[in-house]
Amino acid sequence: MEFLYFLIRRLLCSLLVLFGLSIVIFVIARGMPGDPARLALGPRASQEQVDDLNAKMGLDRPLAEQCEHVKCAELQGDSTRPSSLSDLAHAGEVG
Repeated sequence: MEFLYFLIRRLLCSLLVLFGLSIVIFVIARGMPGDPARLALGPRASQEQVDDLNAKMGLDRPLAEQCEHVKCAELQGDSTRPSSLSDLAHAGEVG
C-alpha cells in the first residue's frame, strides 16, 4: 500500500513539474523579440498578411488568453497547431 501512495505522489509531482515547465517555456517563447508571423512570412509580406496570420495564430489576443488556449489544446492532445516556421509560412500564404 505504501508503494501505491508513493507512485501516486510521484505521478502528481511529475504532472505539476510538466505543467510548470510548459508555463515557463510559453512565457520565454512569447517574450522573445520579433514577430513570429513576420518571421514565418518573410520581409516581403504585407502588413495585412502579417495581421491575418497573427489573428489566425491567436497572437493578437492577450497573453493570458493565449496561454489558456495553448494549455487547453495540450490537455486535449490537439496536434493541429503548426509545429515549425515553415508550417506557419504555408498557413499564412495568401493567394
